[in-house]
Amino acid sequence: MIFLLANTLFLILSLGYAWLVGSRLDRQAVVWIVAALAGTLVAGIFAAPGRATPIVLAVDTVLLAAITVIALRSERYWPTWFAGFHLAAVGFGIAALALPQVGVLRVFSGFWGVPALIVMVFGLLLDRRAEAAAARAPT
Repeated sequence: MIFLLANTLFLILSLGYAWLVGSRLDRQAVVWIVAALAGTLVAGIFAAPGRATPIVLAVDTVLLAAITVIALRSERYWPTWFAGFHLAAVGFGIAALALPQVGVLRVFSGFWGVPALIVMVFGLLLDRRAEAAAARAPT
């Protein structure tokens, strides 16, 4: 229970930070991430027990496509790293769907969300520091 609370708090703070300090593309990424979280939550609550995994995989695949488009349009590096970590999550999701008897694959699929959020937060933090340093530099 404490892990779920800590993870939820980390998620809310990470997305809130990205929304507050991010650019227009960063905010688009936040909207896509929140939409994917909502889709995953709905699938977990309303899908039949054996049907949630393919629905979550579909939601994750759509998020991967959206973040990849944002990464290609952005001048920042964090969306590329986020897309890479999320690609690993989708890969493990495909493996979990192909091998449902190996339950640990679903755990590995969910794990990659944490490093993806970490690179988002640190990427935005470093971008802000670089922008502040560039603004202080004499022209």
